[in-house]
Amino acid sequence: MQSSAAADRSGLSIRAAREQLPVLLGSDFPVVVGAGSGTQGVVMSKRAYDDLCERAAFAATTVGSLTAQGLEVSAEAVRDLQDYVRGTLGLDQLRRRALDRYEAAGSSTQEGPGRRADRGLREATRTTA
Repeated sequence: MQSSAAADRSGLSIRAAREQLPVLLGSDFPVVVGAGSGTQGVVMSKRAYDDLCERAAFAATTVGSLTAQGLEVSAEAVRDLQDYVRGTLGLDQLRRRALDRYEAAGSSTQEGPGRRADRGLREATRTTA
């Protein structure tokens, strides 16, 4: 569940961020700072930063692995991985979407690169759960 400050992408003023710093650092979500003259920074807890880095590393490793196998990662899979990194899509949802794409492509008798990549994404998410 997102905090109201995190959901408000217009950001907090620097003064408000300074006053609320202990609360912001306890949040699981990044908060944009610099409402008046544009974004000047982002405040997030170490836990939120570590989670973001872990998700980004997973996405990069997954794409790298599929690419190394000569598989093309679909635009849908890339969007899903981006949502996963942002934290708006959970690992179970990521796995489900990959499986749905894989099964939807299953009606063809040949397994093309996109179908193999979705199978690979499904397998990659299974090993991290």
